[in-house]
Amino acid sequence: MTLGRGARYGALAIILLVALAWRLHNIGFGLPSLYDPDEPIFMIKALELLTNGTFNPKWFGHPGSTTIYLLALIDAAVVGSGLASGAYASVEEFAKAAFADPGLLFIPARVAMALLGVLAVWLTYLVGRRTHGTSVALIAAAFLAFNSVHIAWSQVVRTDIHASVFMLASLLFAIRIGQHGRIADYILAGLFAGFAVATKWPAVTIFVGVLGATASRVIESRSELKRDLLGVILAGIAVLVGVFVASPFIFLDWQTVLANLSNEARPRHLGHTGAGFLQNGWWYLWHPVRESVGVMGLLLILTGLVVSAVRSRVSRWTLVPAALAFLALIASQNLVWSRWVLPLLPMFCVFAAVAIVAVGEAIASAVNSRRRRGIIAALAAFAAIPTVAGAFAQSAERANDTRWQAARWAVANIPPGSSVAIEHLELSLRKQPWTFLFPIGGAGCVDGVRQLTEGVDYEQVEHLRQGSPIVDFGNVSPDRLESCRADYAILTYYDLYRAEASTFPKEIGNYEKLLAGGRTVALFEPRLGRAGGPIVRVVKLRQH
Repeated sequence: MTLGRGARYGALAIILLVALAWRLHNIGFGLPSLYDPDEPIFMIKALELLTNGTFNPKWFGHPGSTTIYLLALIDAAVVGSGLASGAYASVEEFAKAAFADPGLLFIPARVAMALLGVLAVWLTYLVGRRTHGTSVALIAAAFLAFNSVHIAWSQVVRTDIHASVFMLASLLFAIRIGQHGRIADYILAGLFAGFAVATKWPAVTIFVGVLGATASRVIESRSELKRDLLGVILAGIAVLVGVFVASPFIFLDWQTVLANLSNEARPRHLGHTGAGFLQNGWWYLWHPVRESVGVMGLLLILTGLVVSAVRSRVSRWTLVPAALAFLALIASQNLVWSRWVLPLLPMFCVFAAVAIVAVGEAIASAVNSRRRRGIIAALAAFAAIPTVAGAFAQSAERANDTRWQAARWAVANIPPGSSVAIEHLELSLRKQPWTFLFPIGGAGCVDGVRQLTEGVDYEQVEHLRQGSPIVDFGNVSPDRLESCRADYAILTYYDLYRAEASTFPKEIGNYEKLLAGGRTVALFEPRLGRAGGPIVRVVKLRQH
């Protein structure tokens, strides 16, 4: 099936516009509250670069350097435009305005993430077209445009979407290596792989695509061995150059790198502890992948992976190995996170599109029909139903978060003058006539509003959280638990701990002491397609 250039570009433009619209829809979700626990960290690190006048992020957990540098540029542009326009007389005045309305900084940053998500859709089209043609490319791009997991994480300030864009660019040049073997493509594939690694460590697996492309040329194309070996060596050097260019302090501040990697390598995490290689791999396929594309979509992905390997030499040596290598890497980790599957989604969308085109062509051939284009389009539309439905469900859930529901209940029901202990950054409640207590590990519970007003020192918070991956009441030092005593507690993690009480006995013990004699006065639970977020429990605590 072929399309004219005008029709092809028109269809691609529509897909990209749809992708952009979905990713910009409700881009300010949650604000002024901050529901993703890591999103403020990236913003704080970016602002520290500007306020401290340094290029050293002093944190390399993801490592995340490219994202932090991008955010610093965005922050500088936002502050600079505000000062230049006269909206703010000084940086200090802007800082006060941003504290009152975090959206001043967070929305531009989220828009940048959304644009990166759209860029991933475009790169998916390019990868699909290079490996399997226009039909596969357009279907794959459309699937990714509507993918609920991809949309959700394209609206959050994190490194995952950013890394996947660099990985796709590296893969695209690896495919060009397999087709043409130009030295320039080796170097560019390596550079983008280096940028990807400087964004997210596991992205190193994308270099498998370069190795596969080289192997395909040597084994199947009988190319000049010395030339391709030189290309691989130059690509490897380019990876290191790319990492250094994107994040020089990975090399200059290697002690911090080692310390951050040690903290990231946790054996367990509340709600995200893995269960071994095979079970982790199945978890990724059955949960984030299947939940975003449906059972039929998952079957199409698995079928398309095999068909792709059989029908396309370059896909067999680049796209398929790169996907399997990344899946194997994340499945081998101690933890499982739905966002870790993001770099796989573009490749999986290509596989699903390959299967649809193959089935459509088989049907057209069996019924001796010349309407192959219509048959394939109908199959693609039918297969996209779960994906599109998932996008609508995700949008509804994000617009009706359980934490937002709890905040509205609290405003209506908690009396003025009360003290409220809370586990998440529900900044929409800052102006309520209450005293807020927020847990920070070894410090116990502190006055949350005062802490935010005086400024957050990330290094100090990291020290006080004592290696805990979560800031919650369960990880408060037991001898400081009484500092969390309040009239009401709004709990975000308690029910997760209850489900894993045997794994986290110390943490659940903290909750039992804090909640002893209290009673639950409100409970907000997520509902598929209607409300998102965690289970949020409001407890009226017993007073001593």
